[in-house]
Amino acid sequence: MAIAMIGPDGVEWTAVYGEPATKNTLYNIASLTKPLTAETLLSALRDERIALDRPVAEVFIDDDLTNDPRAEKLTLRHLLSHRSEFPETWRRMMKHEKLQIAWEPGTRARYSGENFELAARYAESSTDKTIDELARETLFAQGGISDIWFRPNPIPKGRVAMVRGEDGSWRLA
Repeated sequence: MAIAMIGPDGVEWTAVYGEPATKNTLYNIASLTKPLTAETLLSALRDERIALDRPVAEVFIDDDLTNDPRAEKLTLRHLLSHRSEFPETWRRMMKHEKLQIAWEPGTRARYSGENFELAARYAESSTDKTIDELARETLFAQGGISDIWFRPNPIPKGRVAMVRGEDGSWRLA
C-alpha cells in the first residue's frame, strides 16, 4: 500500500507499506479510472474542447460500429451515463468479440466499461491529446503529479505493483 498526502502546494508526505515499493511504484486502480476519466472529460467540456451532445461519430467512430447507423447518434452524454446501449461490459464478452449496440442509444441504461473507452477515444480525437495528457493537464498538474497512465502501453516494466494470491503467486501479469 502506498499513501500520499497532497496539499495546496503539492505532495506533502508519502509512505509505503507491505510489498516492497518505492515512490516510483505505479498501481493499477482498475475501475477507479472511470471517475478520473469522467472528471478529465468534464474539464475538457468546461474548456469547450469537446461537446456533450455532439455525435461522437463526427470526430471518431470505432471500427466495430462503422456499419451500424445507431452509432451516428452516440454522444458523450450517452457514453458517460452508460446509455450507449452496449449489451455487455467489454467487447471481448460480445458476439464475435466486437463492440455492438443492442438498442437505440439513450433508451436504456446498462453498465459497460466500453463507454469510458470510447469517451476517452472521442476526447483524444477531438483534442489531439491522449487521455493521459488531458488528465495530467486538468486533474494532476496542480498537485505536481505527472507520472500517471490510463493505458498500460508506455509504463516501464517492473514499475507496476502486482497482486499476489494467498499462495504468493502473481495474479496479474
